[in-house]
Amino acid sequence: MAEPVVVHHAIEHELLRGLAVERFGVEPSPRRRATVATKLRQRLRACELRTLGEYYQLLRRTPEGVDEWGLFADAITNPETYLFRSAGQLEALASLLPTLAPPARPLRVLSAGCASGEEAYSLAAVLAAHARHLPAGFEVVGVDISSPRLAEAGAGRFAVEQLRTSSLVPGVSVDAGFEREGAWWRVRPHLRRAVTFRVANLASPRGLELGRFDVVFCRNVLIYAHDEGWPRFVQTLERALVPGGHLFLGESETLLGRSERLSLRRIGAHFAYVLPPWPSAS
Repeated sequence: MAEPVVVHHAIEHELLRGLAVERFGVEPSPRRRATVATKLRQRLRACELRTLGEYYQLLRRTPEGVDEWGLFADAITNPETYLFRSAGQLEALASLLPTLAPPARPLRVLSAGCASGEEAYSLAAVLAAHARHLPAGFEVVGVDISSPRLAEAGAGRFAVEQLRTSSLVPGVSVDAGFEREGAWWRVRPHLRRAVTFRVANLASPRGLELGRFDVVFCRNVLIYAHDEGWPRFVQTLERALVPGGHLFLGESETLLGRSERLSLRRIGAHFAYVLPPWPSAS
């Protein structure tokens, strides 16, 4: 079969951009235009289509949750990550545990936009290293809009370069959570059991439908947020937190002027947003 021809038409690009805003609340960064175009060409070839218009129509006919939607999301965003990324924030989380952990139930932590699972397993490794502060244990849930990425996460195996020595967290032993197998790191069984993965769209009106969490990490998701998507993201994140729960965003992300319920808290050299406790009954 001849290689499909991509028709670069401004209207077709605008249709796909609008579809991304409508479904996911995000839009491709103009700085990544060439990368996005390359990835979309790959999807055209995989789907045996010739134009972006045909791809748009395919998505319109495809039920939400089917793999192609996740592959489209991968094309317009940047799912790159690695183990123990943003070690400073992980260390800040560890410092909170003595006062944050509930005594009668497991501490619940959400990795939102977890891609292939590096952040979720890193969170689990940090919590396991500080288990003495978690009398009822812990659970980590990773969510993403891409089911193919979540399949990678469930495999629990990462290339050696996904662990960078500059990202190690004080007090956390890599060998305690990951086993070296040639060119790979494999997640050890006790961490695998502590982490579950679910498909979820943070911009969906239904939100997460996974209950509330004591801690939410949502890093480098909101950098793609479109103005129309912001209210949906904020509502989902607010609903995901227990009263007194902490939300960690990426260093370049802010909820300033976006949320009236979340307040900023300094934790050492880092910051988190906190949902105040419910008012006491009187």
